Amino acid sequence: MTELPSLIENCGGLMHLRRFAIAGAVFAGAVLAGCTAPPPPTETPAPSKPTLVNTVWKVAADLVGAPRVANGTAVSYFRRDGKLRVGAWRLADGKQLWSAAAVTGAEAPGIELGVDTVTVGGRGFVAYVTSLRGNPWYDLVIADVVTGPSKKRTPTVVWPTTRPIACSDKQAFCMVGYQEKAPKKQANLRIDPPSGAISTDSTDGLPTNARRLAYTLYTSDDRPPEGIEQLGSFRNNATVWERPYTSVFGEGASSDFGWAWQAERDNVIVGVGYKDDCQESIVNGAQILTCEDTNGVLVGLDSTSGATLWSLDRASGCQDHDPLDGSSADRIVICRNLVDSAAYRKKGDSWKLDSYVNEQELVVANRKTGEILWRSPLGKTTGQASATSFVDSEDRMVLVVEGKPTIFDTRAAAATPVPTGAGLFCERNRPTLMLPWLGSDERYDYAIGNDVEPCDLNGRAIQTIPVDWVSVAGVDAGDGRWLLPTPGSLTLVQLS
Repeated sequence: MTELPSLIENCGGLMHLRRFAIAGAVFAGAVLAGCTAPPPPTETPAPSKPTLVNTVWKVAADLVGAPRVANGTAVSYFRRDGKLRVGAWRLADGKQLWSAAAVTGAEAPGIELGVDTVTVGGRGFVAYVTSLRGNPWYDLVIADVVTGPSKKRTPTVVWPTTRPIACSDKQAFCMVGYQEKAPKKQANLRIDPPSGAISTDSTDGLPTNARRLAYTLYTSDDRPPEGIEQLGSFRNNATVWERPYTSVFGEGASSDFGWAWQAERDNVIVGVGYKDDCQESIVNGAQILTCEDTNGVLVGLDSTSGATLWSLDRASGCQDHDPLDGSSADRIVICRNLVDSAAYRKKGDSWKLDSYVNEQELVVANRKTGEILWRSPLGKTTGQASATSFVDSEDRMVLVVEGKPTIFDTRAAAATPVPTGAGLFCERNRPTLMLPWLGSDERYDYAIGNDVEPCDLNGRAIQTIPVDWVSVAGVDAGDGRWLLPTPGSLTLVQLS
């Protein structure tokens, strides 16, 4: 129910200010009043929660990354015959409007693949990179999301150090790479749709030989023994601060072992870093990989200086969730691995989980100070695989405690077992996608994101779509419609 703030009454007939939060909009009104007490305010009914969900369409699509919504379309990478493509589907009926071949860019395979879109002049655009026949360089394509790439366009020849993303002003695409006319000079590039004109613009750029972690954060490509990896912040073509990565996350830590960062707020940026926690060995002729995941460190940094404001050890994602899932503008949700040991056996080109033991506690902390607001033990998980990963939101995290899915209200510090027969959404791993890393003939296992699927408390797929969780599991397509990246398909549903 919408709460109405108290009316500030001043009997001197001065101006009174009332602020109403109604249906997501904030209105400020000023009135002149005398000494007569006003009538009690009438509460505006809160918008009713959706109770029905209807499937509008469902089309076959093996998505890669998260779909984007732009100008009446859903845009995404997808796979076909083991190759990467990009395409668009019309929201009205699910018809695929176009598709084209794409390549990965030169970023590390562990960085999740995904397209980005911008809307300029009422038109939606997507940027991607594709191969050039007979040319070792690549073509940077800016395509209208409705009509696809123009057949008359002249190739924009680049070597993409990073994939193109929306610039901070959302009016163009930004990337780091090389132009054919300056093959030895890496540059921060801005590409303006619809023309595809390229300019050098470091507003959203990176220093030379750096990896973007998030927003303005980067790490340098330097590694021991020749150099020292640096963590830094880069704004408007200048380094704001820089410090050794190990001084933030401890000796042996590197961005090569993964990271997670949250957007900057109140001059504080929060992130997780790791050390190498795995050791290879040969046991009875088998290749075994043993990992002890207790080295993660959660930090709060001053975004203006890089100084560490607070830290928390043993940081990890909760069960199968990504680190910082469920975190919000004022609080951080994280788990601590009190015990975590996994063994993997080499089978072919990949590692298969052999055994697993984990004991965690859920921690909710003040984002600005790192003060722990509350914590809750999650118990021990053992066996051949980790727990089912349920979809969650900023306020509700579904975790398995002693074999029972439990909803943790991270704001109210309350835990409630999920009622028997209730429906949830489960995250599903997508099949491995092996793609060539740009400039290499060798193929690598790329991070391609997850699908979601309605499921019961045991993680088994169900037909009924749980209406309460649609807006958490899906991508907002407007007018009560939500895109769901379901296994092997793309689904549009309507809430009412």
